[in-house]
Parts: sequence; structure tokens; C-alpha cells
Amino acid sequence: MEKQNSGITEKLRGVFFANNSDGWVVGEGGKIVATKDGGSSWAPQTSPTNQPLEAIYFAPPKPGEVAVNNGWIVGGAGFIGNTSNAGRNWLPQKSGITDPIYGVFFDSESRGWAVGKLGAVLRTTNGGLTWDHSAAAAAQGKNLYDIFFLNAAEGWIVGSGGKIMHTTDGRNWDSVESSVNKALWGVAFLNLFEGWVVGDEGTILYIRSSQYPVELKNKSAISWGLIKNQ
Repeated sequence: MEKQNSGITEKLRGVFFANNSDGWVVGEGGKIVATKDGGSSWAPQTSPTNQPLEAIYFAPPKPGEVAVNNGWIVGGAGFIGNTSNAGRNWLPQKSGITDPIYGVFFDSESRGWAVGKLGAVLRTTNGGLTWDHSAAAAAQGKNLYDIFFLNAAEGWIVGSGGKIMHTTDGRNWDSVESSVNKALWGVAFLNLFEGWVVGDEGTILYIRSSQYPVELKNKSAISWGLIKNQ
């Protein structure tokens, strides 16, 4: 691992790379820094907020296009910001909430989700011009820290107290047993059959099954195995 110089001293909380060269990092005080050379050099971008930024995500390019331009940042006091030109300009969006937002994911330039404090789940179908939001019943008041979608309908959320939630339609969420009660901070899937969740105290949860799509019809059949817990 090679240390890189961000050029700032604030705490950094979120990172996203579109490819081997183009990446962005966000953090305290609304800081946004970007690289075009794989991190050899970083340059600040003008931020639309002083709120702490927790996460950043860019939508995949449209079919036939290569450049990644449409991105979103989320953070304190319900802040959501958007860029349509790779961060040269960031503009605020109205989330409709005032509690912190911790995670964001877009599967296209129009459709995305964000999650936050006390079970907040937000969804947009117009690139963030408007957001539908609610405290997901399945969250049971837990803070939600990260979200990942495999396609337009299949998604996962993780959060405090070992909370894991799952959707098959992008709207309705079910709680899934995780076998741990520690805060879970990140979730990622390689494909429909294999995924990981990470959390406090070295916790790593893993799921893999050749029958995974079938198991989703029966929530009790979904089993997350504990790999490591130190």
C-alpha cells in the first residue's frame, strides 16, 4: 500500500473510483478532492456545503458513453449534492430530511437510493430532483450506514446493531438475520450469488450460494456466515 497526499488535513470519510485514473474523496467540512491520475495528485473541488460528507457515488455512464459525469455526495443535516460534470460544479439537492445521510448508491443517472440516521431510506427516480423518504419499518430505528444494489430491484442495506435489510423491488425492505449485533458499515456484492458485509471489531459476514436467487423467496433461508470476528 502506497501512501498518497490528499493536500488536506480534514478527516476523510468516503471514496469512489470510476476507473484506474478518476477518483473522488469526501470528508469533514464538506471537503471534496479529486484525482485524474490514480491518486498521484489530488485537487480540491468547490463544495456546496460545510457539512461533513459521508459518502460519494457516481452513476455508470449511459450506453455508448465512456465518461463518468453524474455523481452524488451525502452527509450531515440531510445534505445531498449532485454534479453532472464530474465535480467541476456541485449543486445541493433537497432531501427532505435534516438528519445525517450516511450512504448513497445509483444504478443509473436517474435512479438512486440514500440511507441515514434512524432508518431513513430515500429513493429518487429523477436524478435527485425529488426524493421519496421514509423510516423503513424493517430498520427498527437503527442507523443505516451503507447500501448496495445488484440491479434495478435487488438491493441490500446495513447499519447499527447488526442490521441487514434486503429488497427485491427497490421499494419494500425486509429485515434479514445477521447473527451479530455490532455496527455494520459496508456491504458489497460480486454478483447475485456472492457478497460481503463488514463492521465493528473485525466483523466480516459472507454469503455465497448457487441457489441464492431461489433462497430470496424465503427470507429465513438467507444465511450470512461470520468469517472473522476479533
